[in-house]
This record gives sequence, structure tokens and C-alpha cells, in this order.
Amino acid sequence: MTFVQWNCRGIKNKKIWLKVPPFSISEFWVFQETFLQHQDHRLCSSKNYFYIDRQGRPGGGLLTAIPKNASGRIIPTGFSHNFNQEILAVEVHFKDFHFIIINLYAPQGLNIENVKYFFDSFSIPVFIFGDFNLHHPFWGSNRSSPLSNDFVEWLQNSSFILLNSSNPTYAAYTGSASLLDLSICSASISHAVDCYVSESNFESDHYPVIITWSILDHTPNKIKSIEWNRIMSNSATVLNTNTRLNALTSKISEEVFTTSYIPEEWKHSIIVPIPKPNKDKTKINSYRPIALTSVFSKVFERILIQRITHHLLTEKKIPPSVNGFLPLRDNQLAVYKIHTAISEAHSHKKYFIGISLDIKSAYDTVYIDGLIFKCLQLGITGNITKILHNFLQNRTLQVRWRNSLSGTKPVQKGLPQGSVVSPILFVCFLADFSETLDVGVEYSIFADDIFIFCAHTSLDHISKKLQNTMENVYKWCNYWKLNISPEKCSIADLSKKKLPSIPRITYAGFPLPWKQTIKYLGINFSKINQNGIILKNIRSKALRKINALKSIAYKNYGPRTKGLINIGNNSICSLFYYSCSITNKFSETQYKACNTIQTMALGVALGLPKWTPNIVLMKIAGQEVLSEKIKRLAAQFFIRQLANSVHSPIYDQNCNPSIKLIKRDEVILANLFTELDTSTDHIIAFPDTLISRSNFCEIFLSDFSFQNKAHPAFLIKDLFEEVVYKEFQDYHIIATDASKSHSFTSIAGISNLQSFVYRIHPINSIFTAEALAICQALDELSVTDKNLLLLTDSYSVLQALKCLTIKSPKVIHRLAGKILVRKNFHQKISLVWTPGHSLIHWNEKADLLAKTVTESHPLLEWIAYEDIISRYQTISLQKTNLSFQHSKYQESIGDIPAMFTLTPWLKNRREDIIIARLLTRMIITPALLHRFGLHNNPRCQICNRDNNIEHIILFCSKYSNHRSILYAKLNFDPQLCSSLKAFFQNAVSDKRHLRILLQSLKSFDIY
Repeated sequence: MTFVQWNCRGIKNKKIWLKVPPFSISEFWVFQETFLQHQDHRLCSSKNYFYIDRQGRPGGGLLTAIPKNASGRIIPTGFSHNFNQEILAVEVHFKDFHFIIINLYAPQGLNIENVKYFFDSFSIPVFIFGDFNLHHPFWGSNRSSPLSNDFVEWLQNSSFILLNSSNPTYAAYTGSASLLDLSICSASISHAVDCYVSESNFESDHYPVIITWSILDHTPNKIKSIEWNRIMSNSATVLNTNTRLNALTSKISEEVFTTSYIPEEWKHSIIVPIPKPNKDKTKINSYRPIALTSVFSKVFERILIQRITHHLLTEKKIPPSVNGFLPLRDNQLAVYKIHTAISEAHSHKKYFIGISLDIKSAYDTVYIDGLIFKCLQLGITGNITKILHNFLQNRTLQVRWRNSLSGTKPVQKGLPQGSVVSPILFVCFLADFSETLDVGVEYSIFADDIFIFCAHTSLDHISKKLQNTMENVYKWCNYWKLNISPEKCSIADLSKKKLPSIPRITYAGFPLPWKQTIKYLGINFSKINQNGIILKNIRSKALRKINALKSIAYKNYGPRTKGLINIGNNSICSLFYYSCSITNKFSETQYKACNTIQTMALGVALGLPKWTPNIVLMKIAGQEVLSEKIKRLAAQFFIRQLANSVHSPIYDQNCNPSIKLIKRDEVILANLFTELDTSTDHIIAFPDTLISRSNFCEIFLSDFSFQNKAHPAFLIKDLFEEVVYKEFQDYHIIATDASKSHSFTSIAGISNLQSFVYRIHPINSIFTAEALAICQALDELSVTDKNLLLLTDSYSVLQALKCLTIKSPKVIHRLAGKILVRKNFHQKISLVWTPGHSLIHWNEKADLLAKTVTESHPLLEWIAYEDIISRYQTISLQKTNLSFQHSKYQESIGDIPAMFTLTPWLKNRREDIIIARLLTRMIITPALLHRFGLHNNPRCQICNRDNNIEHIILFCSKYSNHRSILYAKLNFDPQLCSSLKAFFQNAVSDKRHLRILLQSLKSFDIY
């Protein structure tokens, strides 16, 4: 079903366009500013027409056309029409579907206060199309007005969804463009509705907006929950059926490594075109090609990636300014480098010019022979290079459209889309880009996004340096067969100083376009009001996502509250996390704007009304306040760089700092470590040499019979002694253990020669403590003339060591480094897991020793980065609880459990919403509505008391019989439930009580 919305600016002289798409293929026309009189409305014989003509002056006019086989009627609006507001509402019956089309035109901007009650009064699906003449960042404008602010506030709290993207619908004669024609629909159908803007304006100054409503037949009324446990169990059975699968994949991989032959199936891709949102689906460039490749190929590519990335990182082959697709190289570092460089230029009163480059079809134009040459230069040699060359050459593809496959097409250049190894190879291809830079010019690369910048006190100096660099870039691109589109590049002044003149920087003879802001990795860098522009951009994206969240947050079915909160965190609040190293410098006013976004999203997820107090909302959602989490994640970002040590890109290839923290971040970091009573020197960091293999020692987790905890303790002891006698007779035995209490966190180690006991920082977890104990034992208790047998009751530490990767905890990398040092003495090292408290005397001695620690024992000041982060996350969550406990709501509402704890006891979305509203006292009652000016009489007509939820459940005489039955089922003493706070503390204390309460609510007219 298709609708066309269009401000036609007079339809009489444009009738000819109604015979061509999109008008000719659309069932419904919704036109504004028709300029028609009564006798002019017969535009097409296949339509029925409903219209409003402006009376008394020219212009205006609305027309809604529906198919002949549809029936419709005009709905009285109940308010008078005027020159500043024209509204036409039509109720439509079409093909068993019943909905309403509202057509409006507001030349001076729509005042939502006049019409919102009319819009909200319908119980069937509603479409609202029109020329609203409103500007707001929510739909991409750079300004707003009181009318648009009121409209957005209504939209966020209504049951309607905005369908438009940021594509403009109006083009002024001056060349400026804006989005004035909005398309809105009910949230209940928004998942099936899509819209895009036509590329032609058909002789009007407004572009038509095409809306499609994809209606699925036989949609079930009830959506049954999926039994994931059964599905996963069945999947595990299938996957474990063939026990030779590992051997088979290993054999195939070894064969490929030996022969360098790549099967043809591995080099074939099936392309599935996926339509881009809000694009015209009749255009080929409106589709995103998704490549499906061989699963076996992807498994093998991951093996290749492990070897390639380990080589690139350990040998420091990739410059620190090249980010993306490598461990320890995330987008935050790329953005933070630009931010610190701009701040540094500001503090030294320098000019700062930045250039963003756009590589045309970056992946698809990579020169394969040139890529292989660069791999050889980076030290990627031998069979891996041959495999890569064979993998990239003579590839083929087919396009799948619906159920048909196209013919096979050869691909002679470029990196394969959908390939696991392609991103890493593209990083290798750009690794030498720094050769193009003139002295004093810096850069940052993430994937195919390139940002070049230069700062200096002389503008002429910057101009010459950047122009020389652009000429070098042109030569470099020509040599390596890449193309840069100068018209899509941008250049901007990001300094505080005013430019005396605008430098002319060219690429291949074409001047680069100057912009007010420059975008890099989603962050808009600007000359003025940097934080304000970042917040405005993020807030606009977040509001649109909240709009989308409303479309799936149904009131009676669909995703549960827990899932919706996770969606809100991962898709809306994460917009602020992404650039936390920059957004942590927001002002308090800007932080309040961030927190407002979070509470709006949580209100939608929990199904609570907009007047729910924010502090209550955060408590029942069990969430950190967004502003606090931004600060925590920023601190986490900086601490992580310290823990990554010389392997962090903040250090260059000579281990010198390449990114300097700005003063404010230095102060934040210093205060953080002052609170911890430690220093940055004591963070457990990566060793200088990264280790990616896990076969440097023997690790026994379940190889011996005594490692079965189901055995009785005396049997475990005997079996252990037997294994030591048979397998480790000549080994030097060392046992370690750790202890954590309210007073101390300690580690201990013992051998037959000596022992040690240390206190460690109390923030360290027991996992970190167990690993540190083994590290210390290797330093203090080892002997050089015997092999070593280390005993520990920490299964998790040995498991982590056995599965060592670049992402393993830093303390595990530290332990691996200690073991390798011992290996240099040609010692054989075995680590054996022993069940705790199983009468094994070595473990019992180490355990007893660790628990005897006192204040007099020496302190090891090492502290794990992961434990610092965990500690601050706990503190941040505690702030939410403390804020609630110190508020006025603690006394009136009582302690509210987080919805996460109650969700397992509830059955569906409707129950989630009812319980959330009960606990927050936000069940809709006359007293609650009167409190916000939405009801005239707050009193109960029977009892003459405030008709709130407490009165209804505990005191209203109308429900006395039902109340007695409820108390009997719950075994409650009415005298102990004199307040709603006391009642709910008992009613939600366990699953049985909660289920009884839910079943009884209908008796109290609570639905």
C-alpha cells in the first residue's frame, strides 16, 4: 500500500505529472497547497476525493485521494480552520483495513497544543502527513523554535513515530534545503512502514514523500515466546554429533598451508542486495551488497588473521596513527588524537587546519599486486603471502535476487566484501600513507577515513605544508591505483584564531571545499562551541532511536522490559559512550541534557508515563546515571591505555608518547589514583613482548583422576599423591593460594624450602590475587636445577592461561611472561589444578598461610586494570541507590527492586508494565491525573478520599470483599499492611505472592 505526500504549490498546472510514478502507482494521494476551487477537484477518474479549500484569500487547500474501491468519510475535527492551520482527517476502509489519514498544512508552523488531543483520540492506526513548517535537530535541522520544541516533546511522549530521515523535502530558490514535510504514523504499525523522498520535485519547491505500508497477511494475534534453552540444547547435540569435525578442519587447514592452493568455492561470493533505509527501492544504488562466502573459508581466514595481527603488533609494523581492525586500536583513540591536537593548538594560540579525505570505492579498488608487495615489506612472507595472493586472485560472484541467481561474474581487483581478512589487509595497504606527509603535518586513519591536520603560528606555513602533502597524496594514490574524490573531501579551520584569509588547498587541481565543521568517525569538529555541536548531533540521533524504540515497545506483547532496557543502553546511550573521551568534558547543563535522553529511553522501555520522577525511574531500571557512566568510561579508556603500556597507540614505534593527554584528563586521572591510594606505576600492564601462544608450559585441568571434585576428600588426597609419585617425582613442588576478607586481600606460596605471604591492594579480585600468587612464586620459590610443579586451586586462572589471547586479562599476560623467563633456564614447568579443601597438604598449608596475613606483612602494590574498572562500576551503581535513599521518594514509596530481578517471575510485557507502574505509584488513577492537571476531581465518589492507588488497594470500601480474599491468599495480616509501602514489600518478595497479586488486580479495576 503506497501513499504520496506532496506540497504541490498548485496542482492545476501539474496534472500531467499525476500520470507518471510515483503518483500513478500510489493508491493514496495527500496533497497540500492545491490552490483549487470546488469545481477543480476531478483530477483522476480512479480516485475518490476529499478536500478543504481556503476561503476568502488565494492559496492553501488540502486534498486527500483514495482508490475507488475504498470507502472513506471526513472526520469532524472540532476546531475552526484558519489561514495558519488547515487540517483534513479522513477515515478509510480499504481491503479489510481500517485507518485514518490526517492531512495538514501550517504555513506559520504547527502549534501542537491546538491539535494534540485530536491526534491522540484515535484507537485505530493513524497517518499524519503534511507541511508542518517546523525546524528541529530531531529531523536534521540546525535550529529550532518554541513551536518545534513543543511538537518534539509531544511526539516523544505520544504513541506516534516520525518516519522521515534527515533528507530535505523543500528547496528554496536560494539553494538552501530543509525538511518541512513530515510523515508520522501510529507506533503499532511503524515496523511495517517505510518512507523516502523523491529525487524530482515535479515543478514544485517541495519534493514528494513516498510512504509504503507493507501489510503481512495472517499475522498472529499472539507471539509465542521462543524456547531458547531447547533450541541451544538441540544445536549442541547436532554440533557434537561428528567428533571428527576438529580433525577434519585441521587437516584442511594444514593442506592449504602446505600447498597454498585455495579451493574455488572459497573464492566465490553470493551477493544479496539489502535495501538502505529511506531510499527509493527502484534505484540500484539504494541497496547495500551483502556478500555471503564459504564458512570454511572464514574459519581459515581467522587462523590467518591471528598470525598476521600478532606479527604486526609484536614487531610494531603499523604506525600508531593507523587505527581499526587491529587489537588495541579502537576508534576512540583515533578521535581522541584529533581532539588533543586541537586542544594543544588552542592552548598555544596556533592556527589549526584539518582535511578529511574520501577514498572512492576504497575496498573495491585495492591494487592486489601492490597489496602483496606491501605485505612483503611489512614482513608477512612465506606461504601466508602465497595464500593471500591466491585467495585474492580470480574471484567470482553471483547476485541473488529473491529466489534467483545471476550468472557468474569474475572479479579482477579489490578486496572481497564479506571476507574476514579484508579489513586487516586494507590496514596493511594504508600502512605507508605517512610517507605522503610533509614535515609538521600529522594524520589519523581509521579504515578508509583519513584525517590530515597541521597546526602552526603561521597560516602561510600551514598552507604550504598542506598543499605539499596533498600533492604527495595525489602521487601516492596514482602509484597505488586509488582514487580520491575532491568534491567529497572537506577542509575546515578548527582554531580559535580568526583567519586573515582563506587558503586555497587543491587536490589534482581541484580546490577542496571549505566547511564550518568537519566530520571524522561520526564526530563533528567545529571552530566554536565544540561540545555543543557534538551534543546536538548525538542528541538528534538519540531522539530518532527513541522514536524507533517506541515502535517495538508495545503495551501488551512483544519485547520484554529487560530486552528493551538493553536495547536502549546498546543503541541509544551507547551514542554517548562512543566518544566518552571527549564528552567527559561536557558542562553540567550538557550532562543534564544527556541524562534527559536516558530517562526518555527508560520511560519507553519500562512503559512508565513521562511524569515519573527521574530518580525513581533510574532506581527501578537499576541503571547508572548516564553522565556518571560517561565519566567512568572515559576513566576506563585512559586507564586501559596505561595498562596496554608500550603496545598502546599513544606510544609511537620508538615507545615515545605520540598522544599527550590534555590537562583536564591528566587531573581526572590523577584524582582517580589518589582515591585508590596508589599510582599509575602499579597498574599491571602488558609485558614488553606480547605472547599469543599457549603451549609454553603444561597445564593440567582435568587430566588426572584426583581432579574430580565428586570424589571424597580422602580419595582425592590419595590419588594426588599417587600422581605426584608417578608423573612428577623429580619436580620441585610449589603451592600457591589467595585469600580475600573484609580486612585484607592476601597471597601466599610455599615449597619445601621456603614460603612467602603478602598483602595486596584490596581492590584486586580473588582471580587477580590467585594469578599474582603464582607470579610471585615463580620469582621467589623457584630453583634452577629442577623442573617446576605449581599447584593452585584456581581453575579459572589456569583456564585463562590455557586460552591465552591478546584480550586476556593483563595479569594472565604477566604470568605468561614469568613462565617464559623460567623456560629460558630450560626448565620444564607444569601447572596443575587441585580441588580446594581436599586434604592435599600442599594446598592446605598455602591456604592457611594466606589467611594468617596481618598489617605487619609487606604490601605488594600491584593492581589490575580490570579490577579498577569493576570497582568504579560498582560505585557508579551505588550512587543511583544512594540518590534514591536520600530522596523524598524513599519515605513514600519504599525500597524499589530493580525490574531485572522481577522479570523472571512475570510472563509478558503487559505484566512488566503493570508491576513497574504499581511499584512507582504510576498506575493511572483520578488522583494522579488531577495532580498533573488532567482530571477535575481527585476524590473517590464512595469514600470521599483521594482516589490514588493506595486508597484503591488498601482502603476503598468498593473493593473490601476482593481485598479480604487477596489478604487470605497472601496470608497477610491487614494490620501489618497499613501502608502501600509495607504491602508491596511483602507482595513482591517471592514469585508466589507476585503471581497472586497480578491475578487479583482485575478485581480492583487495574488492567
